[in-house]
Amino acid sequence: MLYFIQKYLFYDTIQYFIYSFMNITTIIKSIFELFYIYPFFPILGLFYIYSKKYLSNYISNLDKKHNQKDYLYNKYKSNFKIIFKNYNLIMSLFSFYCCYNIYNIIFYELDNYGYALNNHDNINYHSFCYYFFISKYVEYIDTYFLILRNKNISYLQYVHHLGAPIIFGLLYYIKHPSNHLFVLLNGFIHTIMYLYYYLTLIGYKINFKYILTCLQIIQFNCGIAGGNLYYLFDEIKSNNHLDAVHCISFIYIFIINILFLNFFIKNYIKM
Repeated sequence: MLYFIQKYLFYDTIQYFIYSFMNITTIIKSIFELFYIYPFFPILGLFYIYSKKYLSNYISNLDKKHNQKDYLYNKYKSNFKIIFKNYNLIMSLFSFYCCYNIYNIIFYELDNYGYALNNHDNINYHSFCYYFFISKYVEYIDTYFLILRNKNISYLQYVHHLGAPIIFGLLYYIKHPSNHLFVLLNGFIHTIMYLYYYLTLIGYKINFKYILTCLQIIQFNCGIAGGNLYYLFDEIKSNNHLDAVHCISFIYIFIINILFLNFFIKNYIKM
C-alpha cells in the first residue's frame, strides 16, 4: 500500500507534471479542440453559473418583497420537504446502482480488471458510465435546494458542481482508461452521502459529516493515484486528447482536494 501511494500518488504525479509542462502548448491546443468538438460542456457550465445567479437574485427579491426570509420555502415547506427527501433517496439508490454494476463489470466481465477498457467494447460498461455522467447535471439541483433555503453556496460546492459534469463527460467521450474508476469511487461516496442527507431529513441525528468529508478526500487522492496508474502506459501517451483530458482532470481533482482539506481543517480541527 505504501509503495502504491509513493509511486502512483507522488512519483507519477510529479512525472506527469513535468510531462505536461514540457508539452503545455499541445495540451492547451487540445483542450480548446475538445471544447470545440463538445461545445455543450462550456454551454451547460455557463448555464449553471447563470441559473445559480438568477435563482439567488429571484429568491432574494422575493424575500424582500414579502419582508420574510425563506418566503418561498416556508410557503410550500411540506411539499419541498417531500421533494428533498425523495431526491436524496433516489440519488443514493442510483449511485449504488451504478457503482454496483460497474464493480461487477470490471471484476467479473472484463479481463485484467479493465486495464484496457479504452479499447474494450462492453455496452453495459459504457452505458453505466454515460448514466453517471448525466447524473452530474442532475446534481445541479443540490445547489438550487441550498439557494431556496438561503444557504451559503461555498466555493467548494460551486467549483465541484461546475467541474464534475465536464470531467465525467470528457472521461466518457474520450474513453479515458480510468473512467470506470471515477464512477466506482464517486458512486460509492455518493451512495453514502445522499443516504446520509435522506436520513437527516427524515429525522435521524447522525454525527457522520466529518467522516463523509474524510471519505471525499480519500476518494480524490485515490482518483489521482488510480488515474496515474491507468494513464501512464506508453501506448496511450501519444493521444493528445487523452493528454488534455488527463490534464483537466488532474487540475480539477487537485483543486477540489485542496478545498476539501481546507473545509475539513476549518470545520473539524480545533486550532
